[in-house]
Amino acid sequence: MRKILIALAVIGPAPLSACSSTSGNPQFVTAFHDMSDKSFGIQAIAPPSVVRELAICKAVWFAEKKRIEKISLSNPSYGSVGSAGPLPVKVPDDWTVLNTTAYMNGPSPDGNPAFSVAEKAGPCRAWDWYR
Repeated sequence: MRKILIALAVIGPAPLSACSSTSGNPQFVTAFHDMSDKSFGIQAIAPPSVVRELAICKAVWFAEKKRIEKISLSNPSYGSVGSAGPLPVKVPDDWTVLNTTAYMNGPSPDGNPAFSVAEKAGPCRAWDWYR
């Protein structure tokens, strides 16, 4: 299986979005938003069976690129594709939207502990887009 990663960067308050797909299949969608020195938001849209793993690995990927050693994630909120707003690609209606916030170098306000980015990156590298 070959996956293609497309990234869209927009100047201004709009989120940074990325789409990836297996050739001929619908694309997973992720967006980073509300970025600050202490946290960043993530929205992931994918089949329910992988949306949580996708969101975690996107947070780890971003943290690794920013050379952050530890992150924690807020408790996720889930919704339907219709609740996601305008999307850069068409996705199946039965997919799930997951929203979470990653906090750098400390626990989340929800009390979730920080974890090592390096340790989580290993399993995340199984995703083709992670490279």
